[in-house]
Amino acid sequence: MQGDADNTSVWDDADVFVSFNLSATVPADTTEDFGVDWEAVGFLDGTTGFAESVSETETSHKVWGQGTIKKTYKDTEVMVAFLARERNDTTERLARPGNHEPFLLALETREAGRIYRKITKVSAVAKRNGDVTDNEDALSGIPLRATILPDTTIDANVADRYWDIQDSAATGS
Repeated sequence: MQGDADNTSVWDDADVFVSFNLSATVPADTTEDFGVDWEAVGFLDGTTGFAESVSETETSHKVWGQGTIKKTYKDTEVMVAFLARERNDTTERLARPGNHEPFLLALETREAGRIYRKITKVSAVAKRNGDVTDNEDALSGIPLRATILPDTTIDANVADRYWDIQDSAATGS
């Protein structure tokens, strides 16, 4: 079997940071902390983690006697879901029904000294992603799903239009 175990991770810890200031300074690399314009979402459900999904419309173009000769794709959407375990000003603002306020989003995971960040290039919008249940047997949580908006000035065949990646393993920082 071929592969490199150093390219795998079971993340020990994670944070979600948001900034409602779309001009907020993004840390240059993983050695820099997020500044005053950024808010931590708070406790997260580690079992749920970050679930990233991609949706796009795929069309098969068929011709008589030959079947499919071409496929086209459009309407690409990138979404990330997570379960916030805290009710605070930030999570309430993200989950507020009807609020589609754009924000910058950063996902940070950590394992054995390694820090891996995904930071939106443009912005995201969020909404509640399911029911909020309060009971006596489990922590309540606010399920959230953020739709990541693309940087349309970037050629998708050349670079990621959705995320800037910062990885301390890649930079040595």
